[in-house]
Amino acid sequence: MDIARGAVSTAGGAGALSGAANFRTLDIIDVLKPGQLVGALSTGSWGTNGQSWTGMQAGAVTNGRADFVGAISGRNPEDFKNGDGLTVPFTGQDLTSGLVKGEFLLTEEQKIKIGGVFYRNEFIANSYYQTLESAIFTANYHYKPVHTEMINLKVNAYRSDVTMTYLRPFIVSPFLAAAGRVIQDVVSIRAAKAALPAPFRRPSSATASST
Repeated sequence: MDIARGAVSTAGGAGALSGAANFRTLDIIDVLKPGQLVGALSTGSWGTNGQSWTGMQAGAVTNGRADFVGAISGRNPEDFKNGDGLTVPFTGQDLTSGLVKGEFLLTEEQKIKIGGVFYRNEFIANSYYQTLESAIFTANYHYKPVHTEMINLKVNAYRSDVTMTYLRPFIVSPFLAAAGRVIQDVVSIRAAKAALPAPFRRPSSATASST
């Protein structure tokens, strides 16, 4: 996570007045040290007040032209107690997430990156046992010829699938009839971007008005 404080004018947070936070998922550079071909990373923590254990395991491998990284993490906090020492009901959850990534250097001018991020959470809300599942798939293609600065092509595509399921009521009531309800949101986007070298870019409005 990268944090910029104050006004931000870069692409990562254009127009932000109080700062910007840039979140990114685990990558091979987070698992392997320079020069390593195979490596693993493991983290764990434990907390009181219902937080219990949190853990993550990751592994990565590379041969210089193909990189692979995968990771899985989980946490299972219980109901916590507030400042008065009273247990706050329905605040526990059972969460599991993971990711897989692959990057392939096709030639010195072309590379492809593919990946998937997965998430599942079980919890109680709105008087029902519920599950929330998310799967996000990404694909990136980059073509930048070494013999010219005229071409810098990037093509991105992704698919997001989020599903919430009402399993069964937490309490028995004739008014709770939403068991089995499924709420799903699927989004697919494809985009291409061709960057021009500096001599061919149009000046910004501020620069144009001052000349």
